[in-house]
Amino acid sequence: MSTGTDNPDQARAQAGSFPGRTALRGFSLAVGALALVVGLILLFAYCRERGYGERRARQAAQHLAAGDNLKAVQAFARLAAERPNDISALYNLGAAYHNYGWHAEALAAYNQVLGLANEYATRAAHSAARISVMRKEWEQARQYYEAALRYRPEAQDIRQEYEQLMLLHRKTSDGKNGSFP
Repeated sequence: MSTGTDNPDQARAQAGSFPGRTALRGFSLAVGALALVVGLILLFAYCRERGYGERRARQAAQHLAAGDNLKAVQAFARLAAERPNDISALYNLGAAYHNYGWHAEALAAYNQVLGLANEYATRAAHSAARISVMRKEWEQARQYYEAALRYRPEAQDIRQEYEQLMLLHRKTSDGKNGSFP
């Protein structure tokens, strides 16, 4: 039986007597299809989890807006634990702590935001400065105000608060260690 070729492998392939090639092609298709299915499942799971996380973030923000600070703290603490680099969750956790009166925890959350250096850094530094003033931690307040102004030098409201603090310092300073009032 002649197939018109001198190569025996080509002759067998053309004659259909090379079963390994067909099996290999079928296996490759099966592996490709399996990879596609697994990829789609993973993508679906990721999208579903992300959507669920976004719903929880909205609920946490609603608690904060409604003044339900304990629920807001709990919700944002869960989000921040699940997503440690989610700047919005960390910043809002600080705000919820602040509103609830847990100032040390609020400062810790704001410091995490500052460590990530982002668009929330100015607000975090400003909020931390206000907490420090409330706690009469004057030097720390000065450092936070300066940090806020480094992030956003054009912020007139922050600059005015800082200048008022400095003016108050000059008026009430007793000259000891350059401490604030």
